Amino acid sequence: MTPAKTEARVGRRAWVTALLLAIVACLNYADRTAISSVFPLLRSDLGVSDLQLAAIGSFFLWSYAIGSSAAGLLADRLSRSRIIVTTLVAWSLVTICTGLSRNITELLITRVLLGIAECCYLPAAIALIGSHHPPSTRGTALGIHLFGLNLGLIVGAD
Repeated sequence: MTPAKTEARVGRRAWVTALLLAIVACLNYADRTAISSVFPLLRSDLGVSDLQLAAIGSFFLWSYAIGSSAAGLLADRLSRSRIIVTTLVAWSLVTICTGLSRNITELLITRVLLGIAECCYLPAAIALIGSHHPPSTRGTALGIHLFGLNLGLIVGAD
């Protein structure tokens, strides 16, 4: 195989990786923001107060923030692809559990678990994109990934 063909194959793989990660990122960010669209239902069905609604967001953000440093270390030491798949499965399961929550305590627990599950995704995804793209295309690939993140924020909030 000629070097040009090898480089073209790596190029396609790198772009497919960026696109797939943008889709996963969209799911990740839609998942975390979707709960805000059901706040009125949480008020009526579970009797959740404004302070408890604020806690739903805070519990997620604190667990995500605290777990992020460890997640970065994992992304440097373990298979990034496996971390991404594992987190996708984990946050999907936690999302199902969130939907089955019967009270505010269960809901807050699932928000902490979601923060822990989701914090592992971003360091692994960015590192994976960086390892597949040379400096000349890395910015564009990361931009595609960021498009997925931002689209997820929009889609999840609607």
